[in-house]
Amino acid sequence: MFRFNPASAPDYDPSLSIPRVDDDLTNAMPAVGILHAYMAWVVPTTHAPPLYHLGAILPGFAYEVARRGIRIRGPDGSDGDLPRVWTCLVGGSASGKSTAHNSAQDFVRDWQKTILGQGYIDPYLHLDGSMPGILAASTGYYREGVGATVAVYETDEMTKILSQLDSVAETLIKIFDGRTITRQLRQFQVAKAAGEKVNDTVKSPAISASFATVPASLERVTQSYHLEGGLFGRILWFKGALKPEELQPRRTARTAARTAALAEWQGWTGWLDGLTALGTPLVVQVPGAVYQLLDDELFGKWRELLVNDRDRVNSARMRAMPYAETIAGLYALSRGQLVVDDDDAVRAINLVEACVGALMGIDATVAVDAGKKLRERVLTVLKASGGACSKTVLYNQTGASKMELDMALGTLVDSGVIERIATQNKGPGRKAEFYRVV
Repeated sequence: MFRFNPASAPDYDPSLSIPRVDDDLTNAMPAVGILHAYMAWVVPTTHAPPLYHLGAILPGFAYEVARRGIRIRGPDGSDGDLPRVWTCLVGGSASGKSTAHNSAQDFVRDWQKTILGQGYIDPYLHLDGSMPGILAASTGYYREGVGATVAVYETDEMTKILSQLDSVAETLIKIFDGRTITRQLRQFQVAKAAGEKVNDTVKSPAISASFATVPASLERVTQSYHLEGGLFGRILWFKGALKPEELQPRRTARTAARTAALAEWQGWTGWLDGLTALGTPLVVQVPGAVYQLLDDELFGKWRELLVNDRDRVNSARMRAMPYAETIAGLYALSRGQLVVDDDDAVRAINLVEACVGALMGIDATVAVDAGKKLRERVLTVLKASGGACSKTVLYNQTGASKMELDMALGTLVDSGVIERIATQNKGPGRKAEFYRVV
């Protein structure tokens, strides 16, 4: 995690600091601009972890950038890519995931209605029903002027989609990668032969996505190919934590602050309209020096890990640098700049590193054998105890059978992860076994 003085950011205003935003998040989001303005409004409205709000708004912002055909171009001279950002908020029930999603979606919809008027199209496509139905609905989001299908997939429980068929993961990967998908259905072939117009193709998708899930659901549904095949590596995972002292019984509207934030977003849109009127190419440039910073601090740092063909998080690490490039480009745009600087890059690096770290935690609990899961639960209980923990407590808190717990403890002791303390008396004629993390 990089540390730097936020006052070094362009046009920094210390009055814009946001309550409940810790140093880690402060250094992973823009210090000024419309994304910061959104966070300044929304964070105090609810007890949802502030990180959730950033994860919820980024896909909506990426949608508008892609809808306008703005590409993020690196130093290699290529045309660049339309941004697409897939995020997933991970947390328990009532942790604020839905609240963060609803706040972001309502805000983006109001913004879009204001700037588009009669031309408004709902950016969000709800992922319900079957994958064929979702693809059929996606065809209506093709933008002729951009030459791409631009939308935001959204769902408050992504596991409903993942649990359908193995092919869902493969299809979502193709969509994220921008690959055109044609549905080869007999009824479409017959209609085409009859000269009818058929919407059977999702052309050049530049689709962002806003997901959420509960850890228990993710553990129940996730298969190895979701990690090994690369789907989870294409998603930025936002794992938030609730604090008891921040819980609120109801949301706070903060209507005036929301209106002010919307005005800033509309002003940003006017800035882009002005550039278009002047004939300025709407392309975000990533200079060579900034690109090198991304390379050194992400890809370079993980280079030795990437040769491990059994590490399921390597899919995310391989994509970390291009993702950080995309986020840095969005951060630059959010503060009214068409060139990414070191500040944008550092903040993007911090965000992507945090999301990869969250995926590493998910990797330890999903699509693993029962023995490994139990060992993880045992370690969690031992670490939470802060010292020695009795076998009885472990038995009660893990819910394992005596045989299962004995096997897990034996494996952890043999591997040197934990140690068994000399049996201690627990009362007349009774003894208890204690364990602790080495």
